[in-house]
Amino acid sequence: MKVKTIKKSIDINAPKQQVWNILVEDEYTRDWYSEFSPGSHVETDWKEGGKAVFSDHTNCGMVAKIIANKPLEELAFEYTGFLKDGVEDYESEGAKAMKGGKEIYILKGENGTTHLDIASDMGDEWFDSMSVAWDKALQKVKQLAEGKKTYPTQINAYLTFNGNCKEAMSFYKECLGGELTIQTVGESPIAGQCPEAIQGQVMHASLMNNNLLLMASDMMSSAKCVHGNTIALSLNCSSENEIHSFFKNLVEGGTIIEDVKLQFWGALFGVLKDKYGFTWMLHFDKSKH
Repeated sequence: MKVKTIKKSIDINAPKQQVWNILVEDEYTRDWYSEFSPGSHVETDWKEGGKAVFSDHTNCGMVAKIIANKPLEELAFEYTGFLKDGVEDYESEGAKAMKGGKEIYILKGENGTTHLDIASDMGDEWFDSMSVAWDKALQKVKQLAEGKKTYPTQINAYLTFNGNCKEAMSFYKECLGGELTIQTVGESPIAGQCPEAIQGQVMHASLMNNNLLLMASDMMSSAKCVHGNTIALSLNCSSENEIHSFFKNLVEGGTIIEDVKLQFWGALFGVLKDKYGFTWMLHFDKSKH
């Protein structure tokens, strides 16, 4: 059996972390794997050197070894055999022909978008049908990453620094891993409205690693960083009604710092201090819902 390599690429309007989640989380892989065969899924621990068994509704598929798992960068499998009726096959002619074949995913990100390259070794007799299936599967990956995912209401920490936000967030990235994005005042649409002295300060930074999200910025007002005002609660809301309702309830007995309104980045955003002195930052992005 002759083996050829299917090569495909796709640009996805979503950060690498989100695309990576689609590639490795079971709730998503079952969705886009179904383009190859109904009921397709993988059983694996995702560790380098570990085993991966791909099977469909007929208990047939491929057996592979994970040869690379570099989060947000590369995922690669090396085929070791077939799966037929739930039985692993390493000795048949077809299994031996596919042994050593590879399936590789490479992610490259820039400005919140991801370029995904895949290469998949395939037997000549399945090449054409699997090439079409890969086109459909990658479109499904794109759809899932760009907005078919649900965004539940959640609370995250938001840290404020006095000019050393970039240094601190880089340190946290080294400690926690993940993808760090930073926008300075000078890189933002409101750069022209801000004094030269703060152009290099961080307006917004986010560190994302799976379900971990840590956000931060440098102090932008005339206030000084003191214990108590360097951390806020960032509440990501799931609807326009929810952000207005939460804001109204939380500000009772407290103070409005910035009322809920549409911001230049396209989301509703408001800030308040509750009656216990805690600062809340409420956010709702219509484009993700």
